[in-house]
Amino acid sequence: MAITHLHNVGNSSSKTAGTSFNYLTPNVAGNNTAAGDIIVILIAKDNAASADGETSEVTSITDTKGNIYVKAKEFCNAQGSANAGATVSVWWGKTTAALLAADADSTTINFSSSITAKAASSRAFSVAAGNTFEVEASTTLANDGADPGSLDLTVADIEHLWIRVQAHEGPASDNFTKTAAYTTSTNGNGTTGGAAASNMYEVHEQDIFTGTSNPSDPSWDNARDEASILIAFKEITPATSTWPGWYSSRGGWF
Repeated sequence: MAITHLHNVGNSSSKTAGTSFNYLTPNVAGNNTAAGDIIVILIAKDNAASADGETSEVTSITDTKGNIYVKAKEFCNAQGSANAGATVSVWWGKTTAALLAADADSTTINFSSSITAKAASSRAFSVAAGNTFEVEASTTLANDGADPGSLDLTVADIEHLWIRVQAHEGPASDNFTKTAAYTTSTNGNGTTGGAAASNMYEVHEQDIFTGTSNPSDPSWDNARDEASILIAFKEITPATSTWPGWYSSRGGWF
């Protein structure tokens, strides 16, 4: 088994208020995503909650081919009221239908309330035929007007996809410096214009790494409010089902 990073799938940002947000996937020439690939979607948005913690502000994600996406983790740094901080959300899905530039495929992210500043990006990965992903562990961090702190997890000594994603309450002109051991994403996305705090910037770093620990400690040239998630995905072989029942010694399925 081996996890392989394939390519960027799509990314976009918006400062138009709305309860949904869509972008072209793939939006990079040649980066078509085949059926059976895994897509990880990373979202940064103005917060709706008024308290720090796990939230359900991203309600669903759909695409034009009907692929199914599930939430891996979501976290809000609220700063005491709606729109004062940032919310970060991580979703993923294994595609059953290819996403193709030729078909003008797109992805739609749905929110629990109208949101102004938001940004998202998605990346494609491959696993062994028939296999899929599972979240082994995750952790979160809120930083208030400060450089993002270090995050780490303790996991089994096997290969994982490690992703640190940040919702950064600042413009896309802010400069991000990755953790030395991680690979920087090339398709983070963010808004610009107006006051710095009116913007939202989604940036992440990733690493396909075998080991029990892999600290993430990136930095920015401007200290802003941040909501961070560090998550470790592992590749799994789905269990074989014996449905509709089990075989009794007396004979027959139940």
